[in-house]
Amino acid sequence: MGSTPHWILRQTRQYLFLKFLAYSAAVLQLQLQNILSQADQSLFSKLKKMDAAGIYILQLPEYLNFKSAASKLKNGTIGTLTDLFQRKTQADPIRRPLAITNDAHNVEENRLRSECRLPSGDRYTGYWRVVNGRYVTREGWGKCQYATGGTYEGGWSKGKRHGHGTRRWPDGGKYSGDWKDDKKDGKGKETFKDGSKYDGYWKDNNRSGYGRITYPDGREYMGNWKDDSRHGDGATNIWADGGRYTGSWVKGKRSGRGTMKWADGGEYNGDWKGDVRDGYGIYTSPKGKREAGNWQNNKLVTITGGGGPVPYMASWDECQPSVPGRGLPQFGARR
Repeated sequence: MGSTPHWILRQTRQYLFLKFLAYSAAVLQLQLQNILSQADQSLFSKLKKMDAAGIYILQLPEYLNFKSAASKLKNGTIGTLTDLFQRKTQADPIRRPLAITNDAHNVEENRLRSECRLPSGDRYTGYWRVVNGRYVTREGWGKCQYATGGTYEGGWSKGKRHGHGTRRWPDGGKYSGDWKDDKKDGKGKETFKDGSKYDGYWKDNNRSGYGRITYPDGREYMGNWKDDSRHGDGATNIWADGGRYTGSWVKGKRSGRGTMKWADGGEYNGDWKGDVRDGYGIYTSPKGKREAGNWQNNKLVTITGGGGPVPYMASWDECQPSVPGRGLPQFGARR
């Protein structure tokens, strides 16, 4: 028999080689799919366990690149992870959101820990920031029982009260609202030990911005605050006997323009300084008698429109020539 032609041998070798490549590619593809599928299933089961515990930090195997795996997986798990991540960050903004890392040398997670006693004597139950298995600081939701009395339950960040939370004191006081760096900051409500209640804004543990406070005896204030004092224009204060003041406050005292209505029917509309009538104002008695003039330290020292002769002390406004009927006498003018 004659030898096999070389061209047949070449085609046979090429065919076998191509079959080998195809087989190898199929095997490699199958292996890759198995690896990704196993990794994904492991990932998903781990996530479900962490989700049940409120932990959203996740470490992937070093050989798995998350971005490339996301494009190759076909079972929709990656979409599930993405949706879960978005849902959790929106629903639980206090808790640390899901983070994915391939760094095996610095693994971080938020881990729920049962009650433990801190060096200060406080007892804490809640989430911690854990780095490489070591509990570093309180991070996320938690409840603290203070050694000095009282509790706090809410958000924590870097070991400080941060986010929304509720603080209770041994004397019965309670604050529920926003915190920042361990201080009341933002919108919040507080009930004080005397029974008074404040609902409004805070900054650095002080009432600042608009707020309303009510007292058990019926007193009430609605207006702006600054550094824990009543401060600003257009505020209203109501006394227990029904008296009412509407006007300006400076450092907790009536100052500027304002109107005071007493429970007996008397009314004053004019200038205030240091919580007393000071400047020009008009007082109307309960019987309707009207007195207009200048006041000093809550006393009327100038009367215009009735009464006997009294010393005249003009205010600055009265000295302005633009005010009809007032002003300093000009040369040759008659009074």
